[in-house]
Amino acid sequence: MTSASDSGIDPGGEGPVGTGPPESGRSGRFFARIFENPDNPLGWSLRLLTLAGISIRVHLFTVVFVAVMLLWSIPPAHAGVVFMSLAMVSLMAVVIVHELGHCFATRLVGGAADRIVLMPFGGLSLVRPARRWRDHFISAAGGPLANLVILPITAGALWSLGLGRVIVFNPLAPIAEIGDPAFSASSTALVLLKVGVWWLHYMNIVVLGLNMLLPAYPLDGGRLFHALLWSRMSWRHAAEATVVAGFAVAMLLVLAGFVLNASIVVILGALTGWASWLERRRIRGEDEIGAAGLAVGAALSPGLEPDPWALKAAAKRRKAQQEEQREVDRILDKISTQGMDSLSREERRALERATSRRKKEGPPPGR
Repeated sequence: MTSASDSGIDPGGEGPVGTGPPESGRSGRFFARIFENPDNPLGWSLRLLTLAGISIRVHLFTVVFVAVMLLWSIPPAHAGVVFMSLAMVSLMAVVIVHELGHCFATRLVGGAADRIVLMPFGGLSLVRPARRWRDHFISAAGGPLANLVILPITAGALWSLGLGRVIVFNPLAPIAEIGDPAFSASSTALVLLKVGVWWLHYMNIVVLGLNMLLPAYPLDGGRLFHALLWSRMSWRHAAEATVVAGFAVAMLLVLAGFVLNASIVVILGALTGWASWLERRRIRGEDEIGAAGLAVGAALSPGLEPDPWALKAAAKRRKAQQEEQREVDRILDKISTQGMDSLSREERRALERATSRRKKEGPPPGR
């Protein structure tokens, strides 16, 4: 559902195979081959397959999530292991197609994309488009576009199986749709086919809807919203505006979840708020680095083009601080020779402003 592009951070935090402290013995090499990052359990993932040079991996948390869902489905009052297995397979298939859409779109604009990690509530694709708003917009749009391609296929398949009336459904109650009499058939194989096709249709619409209707990180709607704002303003200001929108969306989701008594909506709102908070911290960190004269994008994402807006803003801040410091030095020299009473009203105000800023931000660079 999302792409790790702006920060250049590997979704699993792994980095190249073999990084980190060297493993010793056969057990270390075994775990390195299986999990790729044996020293960091939070980054453990299993290789699923490689397609078009893109490594598709399953995060360990996803394996646990699938196991929990299957165990939850065992009691007679729940969906059943077979139906839940079809749901999990459908979710993984839809997410893989979605993330491949991001990767192929990124390659289309000349960027790099070589990794997908399946997470419990979606996926992460490691894509590296050039630091231009159009490239980021196309990269983010690739995932939802892949879902749009799937949509008429699954809808047509449901129609041909006599399930036309369940093409439109309540996304908060999928089990109710599967209980429709239209799913009954003379053979078990046909029932499983109907349920499997409907799960593909359901998961595809949910992934598409979440990513296009919510302009918040870490969803594609937030990336697209950011890219559109970026076309009109600096990268940083666009990102700050997207973070504010993300916090608003998070609060609305949590409120709606409590009103509808839908825990999954509350969880989605919490995850959206958390992702927006993390993005805000990263933006502030990049801004501090930019103030030190470093290229924001190049510093955190080697290989990306520096953001000219960030460089210009950093240069402007440094120049203002230097001019302020020269004025403060002149005022202090005047005080030392002529006393405080010699200062004009404007000089007193300038000294007060500089003192207030120093208390908040510390001394200017080079002091």
